[in-house]
Amino acid sequence: MLGLPRITILVGALALGSLLMLVFVIGLVRVVRGAVVRRLALAPETIFRVDGTGSFELSLEGPAGDRAPPLEFTLEDRARGAKVALAPVRSRARGRGVGAEPPRLALAIEHAGEYGLRVDGLGALADPAAYAVVLVRPVRWRLFFLNLGIVVGAWFFTFGTLSLVLGV
Repeated sequence: MLGLPRITILVGALALGSLLMLVFVIGLVRVVRGAVVRRLALAPETIFRVDGTGSFELSLEGPAGDRAPPLEFTLEDRARGAKVALAPVRSRARGRGVGAEPPRLALAIEHAGEYGLRVDGLGALADPAAYAVVLVRPVRWRLFFLNLGIVVGAWFFTFGTLSLVLGV
């Protein structure tokens, strides 16, 4: 039989875990949504405006589990007529299954203005309309700490739940 102080601690752990998970999941959704600068339809050529400067990443978004064939991206600063360097973003975690991450390209935009995006290799896609090109601000470290907070919250929630159910 559990005493009142022990039940209070376990219920507190359960409540703390629930609160931590809620706060960090809401934060995760806000960070991911806030990182998106532009979402563009996948087309051979697209002109779009960027209002900020700094580091960005260009990524392909499509149906879950679908492996898009390799595409060639070229980004041009329309005001200067110069190409913007695109470098592959390297990740230590590589997946090959359903959750495999699409390739991402890092770029630096030096000034706000109009940019032209050219995509070659679209003929190999069965349905190009199902895809989008997404320009985002890099948020890797924030994602790491938010996910860590969710794991800690889940640990407190699991500890509190199992202790109450098992009477430990």
